[in-house]
Amino acid sequence: MSGKVAVTDTREIEETASRFVIARKDGAQWSDEQQSVLDAWLAQSPLHRVAYLRLDAAWSRTDRVRALRPTSPRPAGDENRLRKFSVRMAAGVVLLAGIGFGLKELAPAPAVSTYETAVGGRETLRLADGSEIELNTNTRLRTAVTRERRMVWLDKGEAYFRIAHDPAHPFVVNAGERSVTVLGTRFTVRRDPRALEVSLIEGRIRFDAKDEPAHMPIDLAPGDTVTATPNAVTLAHVSKDTLDTSLSWRRGVLVFDRTPLYEAVRELNRYNTEKVVIADPQTAQTTIGGTFEATNVAGFVRVAHAVLGLRVQYRPGETVISQ
Repeated sequence: MSGKVAVTDTREIEETASRFVIARKDGAQWSDEQQSVLDAWLAQSPLHRVAYLRLDAAWSRTDRVRALRPTSPRPAGDENRLRKFSVRMAAGVVLLAGIGFGLKELAPAPAVSTYETAVGGRETLRLADGSEIELNTNTRLRTAVTRERRMVWLDKGEAYFRIAHDPAHPFVVNAGERSVTVLGTRFTVRRDPRALEVSLIEGRIRFDAKDEPAHMPIDLAPGDTVTATPNAVTLAHVSKDTLDTSLSWRRGVLVFDRTPLYEAVRELNRYNTEKVVIADPQTAQTTIGGTFEATNVAGFVRVAHAVLGLRVQYRPGETVISQ
């Protein structure tokens, strides 16, 4: 296979994925150029990756079946004929798998369910495939998850994912122009107007951004965090303690350790309709530490006043902190 592949129809996606799988598995003719074409096609859409991984798994299952069959001595001339027959049989299985998937796609699409949390709210979703998703404050998530297709869209906010392992049906999290493809793992995705952040706790995931094709996709290892802004995508590795701190919201608390006050207030304001306002740059750079209940503005303000010696002024709907 060569040239640029651009496919939008589901049936065509399955047929293209089948051809890639068959060409790659069928011997020594697979070249670096063909691999580059495949990589580019996979990067175009999460649907391409889902189709390819599913059909690749179908091929692997046929290999395992052949390996389990008893063998017996064969004339030397039969070996090539047997290999060609096996390749045709495996290719048939892959194509049938693709056709079957395409036919299922002609049926009504799985229902899309929408879940939202209020400011300060949290909710745990248990999906049909056994996966769990914990929604953080002010989050909206849409799901279309069945045994055959696992797809969600994070429209805003933050979620912690514990995904059931299923190599034949990858789990895809879409966030605008970016996506995360999962086989089975634990990770978080946070989306706000400033940036998208993905952190891997356990397992393996693949991050993809259509607007950064030159650097995509990125395979994450546990402890890796990808931060995508409108201008750049960066990858960093953080400690387990840092990851645990970032997940403190699952216990209903926020943990700060010599954190600049402007960062702490920005995080606190995500969980509360009554906002904290910092009056001046000097106050913004003051550092704060401790564990705070996420929805307890009064407790946070008391510490700012009593421990940091800052002034507090109460206004309708907001509290102003200053020197």
